[in-house]
Amino acid sequence: MSKAHAADNQSVGTTGTDYRPAYILVGVDDRGAHHLWDRETNTVHIIREDGGRGRKLLDGGDVNEYADAVADAYGWQSRRLHRTLGDAWNNGVSA
Repeated sequence: MSKAHAADNQSVGTTGTDYRPAYILVGVDDRGAHHLWDRETNTVHIIREDGGRGRKLLDGGDVNEYADAVADAYGWQSRRLHRTLGDAWNNGVSA
């Protein structure tokens, strides 16, 4: 495929040539808050169970370090983003 046509095949909501979605669910913490990572701005959007919202600019930080901090502070009901496949397996992620 030529480079001229690569952009035509890019999925909506992806960045550059990376075909992952622009927003990725990090998980749901033990308080019921959903954490969504915006890859383009490196910001995590937090949607609390009561509908309240917040956001955390990672400012060059790693989303996995953020997820580890949430695990330490609150715990995860369901963590969807992991460093490795082995971590996902050990944490019981199902397909």
